[in-house]
Amino acid sequence: MTNIGLKETQFTTPKNIWFSTQGRRFSTLTIDASAVTANEEGKKIILAGTALAKKSNGKFAPYVAEQWGSTLNGPVFYVDRDIDVTSGDQVVNGAYSGVLRASRLATAPDANIKGAMPSMEFR
Repeated sequence: MTNIGLKETQFTTPKNIWFSTQGRRFSTLTIDASAVTANEEGKKIILAGTALAKKSNGKFAPYVAEQWGSTLNGPVFYVDRDIDVTSGDQVVNGAYSGVLRASRLATAPDANIKGAMPSMEFR
């Protein structure tokens, strides 16, 4: 019998983006791989601490203030581990509630993010 398991690959030095374990809540979402830019090695990596916002197609993409403006199509989530979407869309857990260390986030929480995440605290 063959054991099949998930393979986890680290792309950066692991970092704990959480300030506290209290109140953590997650939801499942699909990342739109076509919205992620490839790095110099050709890999599409979303770093831990990146905010993901919902696109009009129902999938999620990394939040970039200049691209999204002041209009968000729905909720915003943070990912707490590196995610490789080089091979296509990925279904992941995104955090929408808890206490995060703002200094360790790849996406700094601006007014749009804070407004869209009333259950998330940034310290």
